[in-house]
Amino acid sequence: MITPWRSALSYAAIVTLASLAVGQVVSILYFALDFDAWAKEAFRSPDQLVFPAAAIAVLTGVRMRLPALSRWRTAVIDTSLYTFVLLVVEITRAAVAGDEQPVDWGFLMLIVAMYNLQLPAALGLSAWRYERLVPVVSVRARGW
Repeated sequence: MITPWRSALSYAAIVTLASLAVGQVVSILYFALDFDAWAKEAFRSPDQLVFPAAAIAVLTGVRMRLPALSRWRTAVIDTSLYTFVLLVVEITRAAVAGDEQPVDWGFLMLIVAMYNLQLPAALGLSAWRYERLVPVVSVRARGW
């Protein structure tokens, strides 16, 4: 069964926004001694909204088109897509900013996402919200 768009959208928003929040909280704790440095890094430009929008759009589209597999297969597929979108957005952001090595910057940001627990949080949240993806058909709806 294919997931309804509302369920897919809420799933994608929760996985994306909550994992970003986990990453920001860990970054705040890491930069606890220098809050100004964290604030400059966290809010460096308005293009910070590109990744959440792209990740939500990609995860929603994939969940609407693919059936929900087992819990961990779905979590691995969605986390891989989340990681790929993060990589593409960071490479694009670095290339637009004129960085000489945008691909290196993209992979560096993936390492940072691992250290600040953003990617592990996305995996855990994807597995946790799996129940939201599985359409539930009541017995009355089937006419039984």
